Amino acid sequence: MGEGTKYPCTQEDLDGYRRFPPGAYYFKPMSPNAGIRRLLDFLDPYREPTPEARSALRRLEVGINMKYKAPDIVIRAFRDLDAAFFGGHLIGNVLVHVSTIQHLVFRI
Repeated sequence: MGEGTKYPCTQEDLDGYRRFPPGAYYFKPMSPNAGIRRLLDFLDPYREPTPEARSALRRLEVGINMKYKAPDIVIRAFRDLDAAFFGGHLIGNVLVHVSTIQHLVFRI
């Protein structure tokens, strides 16, 4: 088994999307149309990215250009994807899980 992708992230980055923080269920349900509208507003080409989004985009660019990428890059880069494209709204509202194909097939 390989070591995984060398994408820069902290343990906190990895843990932030694996479980909801205790007592911090601040999910605000919204319709699909409202969610799409929020995303489009955030991705407005005339909107100046925040410094956090700019940094996240630079790390994502490095990740895209890495010679070796393992499947774990999705987990390692998720906080940056959230910061760059969703304004950090996914943490605490979305869980990310990686599984093997065998595990998924077994569950079906």
